[in-house]
Amino acid sequence: MHLAKTLALVVPFFTLLACSGAVERIIPGDGGGDDGPNPNCPAASTIDNGVSCGDNGLTCPGAYGQPTCNGQGAPVQCTCTNGQWQCPVLAGGGIECPPPPTSCPPPSLVTAGAYCSTDSSLSCQSNIPIQGCNGTTDGYVYCECFNNSWSCAEPGAPLCPVDASVPCPPPDSTYAGQNCADTSGDTCGGDPQTCGGQTVYDALQCQNGVWTVVASTSCDVDGGTIDGQVTDGGAGE
Repeated sequence: MHLAKTLALVVPFFTLLACSGAVERIIPGDGGGDDGPNPNCPAASTIDNGVSCGDNGLTCPGAYGQPTCNGQGAPVQCTCTNGQWQCPVLAGGGIECPPPPTSCPPPSLVTAGAYCSTDSSLSCQSNIPIQGCNGTTDGYVYCECFNNSWSCAEPGAPLCPVDASVPCPPPDSTYAGQNCADTSGDTCGGDPQTCGGQTVYDALQCQNGVWTVVASTSCDVDGGTIDGQVTDGGAGE
């Protein structure tokens, strides 16, 4: 009875061997399933053809990737064989890619830093607006494809003409020494003072960004006169 139970357990095992011919070695993390990276693999940067290894049959990602027309693809798979890593050798050093497009893609696909494969001799319109002086769009930036990346110039600020008709500021709040904007050499009133019941002003000009007196006004109440005195280098009223 005991012998019959033993045979019932042993016979199926030998039947399995007869069908498969061998018992396959299973490496943890190798083969099917979603086990993730094999923990027995060394760093990919150390795996290359001819480099020594110690676990025959182990398959790991190599130091270089399979080239594609869009850049480096997935790493090649190398196998430890007879104590050395064996990695696939790419014939001719790479693959043949179609020639770059000779026409521009739609502007919506032309973005600085984005991937491109357009011929570098082409200048392609983007959706990057060039702002005008009045907030309008004067055009769009053009970009070139270098090293599979769009390179676009910065549009910068618009070069707008300077308004030469800047009016004088109110004389009652303008004083010598204050900062000023360019008034194209106009003479403006400032430095208000009261003289005989009326307000009089010095003549000022904007020089080097500062209001400067070019003609001062003196008040002689007793004599009933108001005199303008021109300073050096200025002009009177």
